Amino acid sequence: PESFMLDLFYAALDTVLTRRLSNVHKKYVTEVSPTAYDLETSFQWIAQRVENYGAHVDIDYTREHLDKFNAYCEKVEVWCKDEYNVKPGSNAAIIKILSDAGFEFSKATKSGAIALDAEVLENVDHPLAQAVLNRRRLQKLASTYLRFYVTNADSDSLVHPSINTLGTRTSRMSMDHPNLQNLPRPSAKNPAANVVRNCISARPGHTLLMCDFDQVEMRGLAIVSKDEGLRRAYLEPEDF
Repeated sequence: PESFMLDLFYAALDTVLTRRLSNVHKKYVTEVSPTAYDLETSFQWIAQRVENYGAHVDIDYTREHLDKFNAYCEKVEVWCKDEYNVKPGSNAAIIKILSDAGFEFSKATKSGAIALDAEVLENVDHPLAQAVLNRRRLQKLASTYLRFYVTNADSDSLVHPSINTLGTRTSRMSMDHPNLQNLPRPSAKNPAANVVRNCISARPGHTLLMCDFDQVEMRGLAIVSKDEGLRRAYLEPEDF
């Protein structure tokens, strides 16, 4: 079909466009940042070793909380049916119940329908809204993280994330399957998120060390730019 031929044409142009872009940019990049390519290719080997090494998962802990989360979601579904004769995933029916209870909705989806996302539910002081919100949060944690850990860990209880060294538009590293760079943070609104982080544990006989680089990008900028104001600010004892 014609659309398939267009796909082939587009795919064939990749190498042509890459070559033409190289003709334009390679000289400039080589002059301005001659070590960028070598630095990137050398780091790819490091990223590959990190992937192969993997992260250890406490499978028993993970499976226990996966069961708890699933049981809670099922309990909420039964409660919604018994108390309001509605399914927790039926947005239209839930909106009608909450509207009849006196709540107003002003946020809309891209298609124009009334929105019932987390931001909306957080501001509705009603037991149905809070039950639906909590169920959604636990469903998200269970399906995105806990179930993935249990089903994708290897025989040594290790998960091996995929690392893309130039995964973002800003050329920063990204990670998926799972995204261990961006695990959900526990908060007063979502305390169960702490379970996701606790699933990652130390290998037997090892210690798991957790640390964070405080304002690392700006500190790097201060070093590279040699800006005296920035350098002085970071050398002061106060929290910059």
